Amino acid sequence: MALTKIVTNAITDDAVTAGKIADGTIVAADLAANSVDSSELVNGSIDLAHMSVNSIDSDQYVDGSIDTAHYAAGSVDTTALGADSVTAAKIADDVVNSEHYAAGSIDNEHIADDAIDSEHYADGSIDNAHIADDAIDSEHYAAGSIDLEHMSSQSVDEDNLYISNAGSDGQYLQKQSGNNGGLTWAAVTDAAITAINNPTANELVTVGSTTTELDAESLLTFTGTVLTLGVGTSVINSGTWSPGTVSTGKALVLGI
Repeated sequence: MALTKIVTNAITDDAVTAGKIADGTIVAADLAANSVDSSELVNGSIDLAHMSVNSIDSDQYVDGSIDTAHYAAGSVDTTALGADSVTAAKIADDVVNSEHYAAGSIDNEHIADDAIDSEHYADGSIDNAHIADDAIDSEHYAAGSIDLEHMSSQSVDEDNLYISNAGSDGQYLQKQSGNNGGLTWAAVTDAAITAINNPTANELVTVGSTTTELDAESLLTFTGTVLTLGVGTSVINSGTWSPGTVSTGKALVLGI
């Protein structure tokens, strides 16, 4: 009679080798807990079908093994980013807009030199506190913008007047529309007397029709002691005033 069964007590320890086990005869029920480790696994034999949900943790990843091919679209949010990990090289051109800035987050450190132009200033935002000393020059004034209200007392002197010449002490400022600035320093000149009209001895003179001529007055004479006004005989009595009757055609005589 052929032998078909061997009871366990008939088998010595370590007597059953791999060669004694038929292919495919060992199932999960035959495996003790924690009996299969990495040495029993064939390389590449564990695929997605063999992994349970949530069975892969960070401990199972080789450092640097997760690249962009392994990220699901939209899976990287702010919690996955390390501090200061997003550099300028990681940001596409023209993708950062005002909605991405935190209020008050743009300070002087983040503004490039020469980046602020007139279009960036709010109307009326530049006041005295924002203007450096000696920064405003003539090129910044609008034509005609400096009026009396903006000039301090005694701020306009000779240097600030547009005068055609340098001038010197004793001269006066003269209007000369044909000269630069319309103003010229000029010397005071006395008009020379060029003529005395109709002169006769002892006649006094008056200014003539021009400032350079004098007219001798025939009805106004002075001898050194007697002043005669008009015509007629002199009325004088030992140096005493004695006009007598003054009428038309009579002389008024003052004597001493």
